[in-house]
This record gives sequence, structure tokens and C-alpha cells, in this order.
Amino acid sequence: MPWTPMRRTDQDPKFEWNPALPVDARADEVWHNGRYQCLVKYVKSKQCPEGSRKDLLHLSIHAQDRGPMRNWRHLQQIKNEVAGELRTAVEIFPPEDKLTDTANEFHLWVLPEDVDLGFGLGDDPLVSTDAMVEQFNDEGHQGKQEPWEEGLTTGRTKHSEKGRENLENLGLSSRPPRIKEI
Repeated sequence: MPWTPMRRTDQDPKFEWNPALPVDARADEVWHNGRYQCLVKYVKSKQCPEGSRKDLLHLSIHAQDRGPMRNWRHLQQIKNEVAGELRTAVEIFPPEDKLTDTANEFHLWVLPEDVDLGFGLGDDPLVSTDAMVEQFNDEGHQGKQEPWEEGLTTGRTKHSEKGRENLENLGLSSRPPRIKEI
């Protein structure tokens, strides 16, 4: 099934808020497509005490059927469509004494566009093309890359063009890039 874009809607009738939750714990926006639902909460901070779409966002994402899910490209696509391509999102793996694990749900915290964490995968992005993925997978390497899924735009926008060009310029069309050790 090809990807269909997330769209903002009124609250999904299948999703009912727990009436015991305080009003400020409820979502500010609800987005969904045929596969996922994303609840958006504007996080209040010292810089923006009222909370707004321009401040820190909390995205709570789950599959429509509430089953297990984990596809990095889908999470990236949801972040791009709901919060924007030029914003960084982080996922937290907490210490066990702060663990919350009650549902097949993923939480991303989306930073304002101009926030740089100071760490990441570097300033030289690398994004494979469809032909590179096919060639790499056909050559019998131990690692495999998923083919690009119809409808996904992640890695295919003007903002990721530099990553595609970098990989082509390095001549890495048939082998994976080496990760620089820190």
C-alpha cells in the first residue's frame, strides 16, 4: 500500500481521551493517514509559556491498528509532514526508573527549526538513490537497505538533494558509506 500523506483532522472518533486527564495533557492537533495517527502537543517552556507550534512539539505516534511498528522512514516522513522537513526530532530511551511503556506508541520531541543539538551524523549527508539501493542489495552484502516505498518523500526533497549528490560524487553507488569513528 503506497504512503498517503498525513492530514490534520478533528479528533479521530475512534480515539477517546481519558476523562481523568487534565485538559493541558490533551493533544493540540490530531493527524492521521491510513496507517498512523499522530497526536501533537505544544510543549510549554520558559521561552514560550503558552506553548505554540513554533516551540517544542511532542509527537505521539501509533499505528491505526495499535499493533507494533518500527519503520524509521515512516517516522521521518511523519515528522516531516506534521512538523516540517527542517526541524530536528529526538526520541528518548529513558532510564528504567522513568520508563513508561503501556502501548505500541512512539514519542518524538521536535525542536524549533533553528535549534542545533551540536551532535548528529555530520554536515555531509548521504542519501542513496533507488538504483544504488537495488545495486547494493543485489551484490549480496551482509547489510541490506530497504527499497524506497512509493509515496514517501523523505530523502527525495530539495532539502535532501545535497545528500544524494554527495553519495553519487563519492562513487559509492555499489557499496555502503563508511561511518566515521568518533
